[in-house]
Amino acid sequence: MHKKPLIIDVDGSDGSLLALVLACASEELSVEGVTCTGRWGAADRTAVTVARLCEYLQIELPIYVGNGRPLCSQSHLVAQTGEEPPVERAFLPPAEFLCPPQPAAEFMAEVIRGRVGEICLAAVAPLTDLADLAIAYPQLCREVDRVVIAGGGTVRGDRTPAAEHNIWCDPEAAQIVFRSGLPLIMCGTDVETSCYMCPTERSGLYDRGGDIGRLVAELAKDAACLRRAAAIYVLCRPDEVNLRRYPVEIDLNGAYTRGSTVALMSGYYPDKVANTDVVLALVRQRFVQWLFDTAASADRRRQG
Repeated sequence: MHKKPLIIDVDGSDGSLLALVLACASEELSVEGVTCTGRWGAADRTAVTVARLCEYLQIELPIYVGNGRPLCSQSHLVAQTGEEPPVERAFLPPAEFLCPPQPAAEFMAEVIRGRVGEICLAAVAPLTDLADLAIAYPQLCREVDRVVIAGGGTVRGDRTPAAEHNIWCDPEAAQIVFRSGLPLIMCGTDVETSCYMCPTERSGLYDRGGDIGRLVAELAKDAACLRRAAAIYVLCRPDEVNLRRYPVEIDLNGAYTRGSTVALMSGYYPDKVANTDVVLALVRQRFVQWLFDTAASADRRRQG
């Protein structure tokens, strides 16, 4: 079976680590590398967490440090959240990490050049690193197979009533990405009603699963985490999701709506070009079954 080559951008949150675990465990994807941004302003700390996770998974992956700060110094992330300490994950073993000299955007560009039209990107973090790629290598934006973004939404937010967290953290970067020509798939808050696990399902995954199953259950704590997992599901099972293509813009100026993704769904803007495939829904039972099957398959390979 031909696997899609993937670079995944993470921020060290439980949801981004869950997405990384599932990408590595899936039979449809081949993870070519991990790029790290900093949810708390320290991308190198994210990279250390990823190295510890790889040690736990018994895999080796190239890990590159990206931009740990939003593009705009007045971003909500800097102005309001400050420097929060990352969560300590005692269940992960220690691991050595030597920071490579090559920046994350340069690594992504090198891989895309080497495999034109083949590489998929998954951004399960604020879009700072993707914006760096689009700024430094605009000619490569149309050489990517597809880019799935775990963020945004057409109806509501989760960080504010209008804005989803990953877009809200760096809306200037998001605007650059959405205007870059990258082939975007937005998997945002629209899917939260169809990508949850009930407590019985989560307990069953933990109790019946091996090491990977228990890790997936441990990280799948809430809807935001599972929405990031759904971004990987979209890459693995694109035929099982409801996609609609719309023009999507990022609001940078609204007093109450800054950081929101505005999908122009009405057709009243004929001058706007549709730039994003929006995931509106998925079948919950199939998504949950995929979680179980992916974890079980990875555990079998791990034991064999």
